[in-house]
Amino acid sequence: MKPGWIVPPLTNQRQARAADPGLSAWVSANAGSGKTHVLVNRVLRLLLDGVPPGRMLCITYTKAAAANMANRIFKALGNWATLDPEALRQALTQLSGRMPSMAEQAKARRLFAESLETPGGLRIETIHAFCTRVLQAAPFEANVPPRFEVADDLAQAQMLREARRELLALVAANPQGPEATALDLLARLAAQDSFESMVQEALRQRALFSDASGRARDPQEMRAGIAAFLGIAPDLTADAVKAAFRSEFTALSGLQALIEALAAGSKTRQDFAATLRALVAGQDDGDPVAFCRRGFITAEGAINSNVRGRGNSAFDGALLATLEALADCLLTASDRLNAIAIRDRSAALALLVTRMLASYQRQKSLRSLLDYDDLIARTRSLLERVEAAWVLYKLDAGIDHILLDEAQDTGEAQWAILRKLAEE
Repeated sequence: MKPGWIVPPLTNQRQARAADPGLSAWVSANAGSGKTHVLVNRVLRLLLDGVPPGRMLCITYTKAAAANMANRIFKALGNWATLDPEALRQALTQLSGRMPSMAEQAKARRLFAESLETPGGLRIETIHAFCTRVLQAAPFEANVPPRFEVADDLAQAQMLREARRELLALVAANPQGPEATALDLLARLAAQDSFESMVQEALRQRALFSDASGRARDPQEMRAGIAAFLGIAPDLTADAVKAAFRSEFTALSGLQALIEALAAGSKTRQDFAATLRALVAGQDDGDPVAFCRRGFITAEGAINSNVRGRGNSAFDGALLATLEALADCLLTASDRLNAIAIRDRSAALALLVTRMLASYQRQKSLRSLLDYDDLIARTRSLLERVEAAWVLYKLDAGIDHILLDEAQDTGEAQWAILRKLAEE
């Protein structure tokens, strides 16, 4: 908290409870309301309670947050080492909520030197920095290069650009290949800017296109998974859906009676009757689904009220049943066509992205590089195969307390790592 700020008593009370080392606490509050202040106070109280600095692990979201937290802690410890006795008693009383003993005051004055002399110092770092230490301590067990380096954002961007150049070279060398077909499909559906943004966003979300070990996934398996999610077969074609709709349409019970009733009605009904007659005659421009939908189904997916009718003109009985059966048949076919379009576009994007990621992975292997996603994936895999206690032994770092900053930004894989550490 900044000097001079007036903090309500209830807030002080709750912050003191959250900083109590004897409680497992989760703090949720607005930005700038003092969450880091609580985290710093918890570290200070742990140190006062005799927890060795090396037995704590503070995970922050960014390097800047780690530096900020470390600065706050060392500033407080440095002040304790130089304050006069009365000021020190007041500071410790405000921190813990009780009057400190003489032994605690003496310990507070020694904490600054003890923290500086701890091998490795206070462990306040990002999850990626922690994973880097783990993998460097056990490279063979984690199946990573012994002297790997972490690829920064600039190196990652450079390798992805090279992967893109390789993809375009592949397309140019085989213009009839699947990659060329996929690129053509996406390029025709999107403007240059939106196509570029789509590919860049897919690459930023490359964990979705990679397996647990970080390798590019099989695009055919991804296509099958997308189709299963959409509820269609991986090889279902739009022509097959249109042919099935045409067959169901012509076999519809009461169709002729419906056409005659429509022809005797309003202008809208007469127009739709003409549409149905053209469909019966096969004069639908090759797309019976889109042809039948015009003037019949609204943008919200309901039957046009002018076709259904209102009040005394509304269809009922067998005519209404035939009309609704036609609408159900048409909407089912439309949903399947939409699903096919989504499947094909998504599969095309998956094919292009996995090709680029395969190239990206090769470049990393050649340079003995790991990116941030690799750090998380390899550490998680390591902790799932071996005991966390053994990994911590390799680090020469037993952990009694884990403090996590910005927990809402911590992903599932990162939580899996922290849970393994907490289990130990």
